[in-house]
Amino acid sequence: MVTEGSRADGVVSLAYEHNEFQRPELNQAQADDLAQKKCVAWGYNGAESFVSKRTDCLSARGFGNCGSRRVTVEYRCKCVGSPAS
Repeated sequence: MVTEGSRADGVVSLAYEHNEFQRPELNQAQADDLAQKKCVAWGYNGAESFVSKRTDCLSARGFGNCGSRRVTVEYRCKCVGSPAS
């Protein structure tokens, strides 16, 4: 799901949440498509992902464990007329 974005900065953030027992895998093709559609709707040429993912603990549990996490992947929108990567 798109969780944040800035049309002016050309940045889209996608995130998913999971608990400590789940081991979800990012569907890269689906994430790329969602970011692409958002950037195109804003008038950009497309989107490309930043390499890293950010993981934040949403609820801490005893002994330093994290009960639930949010994983965020950021995309940069491509300007119209920018060179293809």
